[in-house]
Amino acid sequence: MVIGDAAHTMSPMTGAGFNDTLDDTVAIMDAIKKFPNSIIKALSEYQTRRLDVVHQDVLAGQGFNRTFGRL
Repeated sequence: MVIGDAAHTMSPMTGAGFNDTLDDTVAIMDAIKKFPNSIIKALSEYQTRRLDVVHQDVLAGQGFNRTFGRL
């Protein structure tokens, strides 16, 4: 499993990378607190919490890049 920018490189055009990094940090810390004795469960919890949100952010950034490229 990869986390942070290794998992979801943001377009610099959106300025969302830093915010997502903060959200990732909170999510992974919450997951570790929830499952302190199982890194596997903690990482699964983190993935469940962040995957759809980050996927939408990446798609939005790609769309923004395509739009910007047409200007």
